[in-house]
Amino acid sequence: GFGASAEYWRETVPALASAGYKVYALDLLGFGASPKPASEPYSISLWSELVLAFAREFVQEGPYVVMGNSVGSLAALDVATKQASLS
Repeated sequence: GFGASAEYWRETVPALASAGYKVYALDLLGFGASPKPASEPYSISLWSELVLAFAREFVQEGPYVVMGNSVGSLAALDVATKQASLS
């Protein structure tokens, strides 16, 4: 939820990495260590678009899994919906 950060995943990331996954832990805009612009109209759609932009730049091949906690889970669902509509 609000006030959360990628730090919440500190115990999960090593487990996923040891299982063979390449793992990225992102702070959504306005959360954790990310910028917090007061004028930005925060929304699930904005956050999912930012996650998709990150994936386009850094996840170059193959399918990928997006997970989130609280608000991040809603952004992850929106990413999945948008990706499914692109297929």
